[in-house]
Amino acid sequence: MILVNDSLARAFAIGAAIALVRFRIKVAGKFLSAALFYGVLAGMACGVSRVDLAWLLTVVFCVSLFAVFQLRRYAARKAAAEAPAPKSVVEIRAETPSKPVGDGMTG
Repeated sequence: MILVNDSLARAFAIGAAIALVRFRIKVAGKFLSAALFYGVLAGMACGVSRVDLAWLLTVVFCVSLFAVFQLRRYAARKAAAEAPAPKSVVEIRAETPSKPVGDGMTG
């Protein structure tokens, strides 16, 4: 609302700019589209002479991105710690019943 300053035309211009950039560039992941969104917002803030708001957006984005990456690393470590240990070759061979060699069609 701070960037729009109660101007409907500016609100539509911001939406159109984000849509144009979003559909012109093929975005591979969620994080890249979030970075693109925050980049456009920071640019718009600088364009209306609100550099303090642009810095605030940048800091919020960086802190949230750091938190998400740390949470993903923690979740990956926790999942790896809870996963069962792989079986050794000797255990696998001991569990497999011996089957006769052949296609089973011959008598």
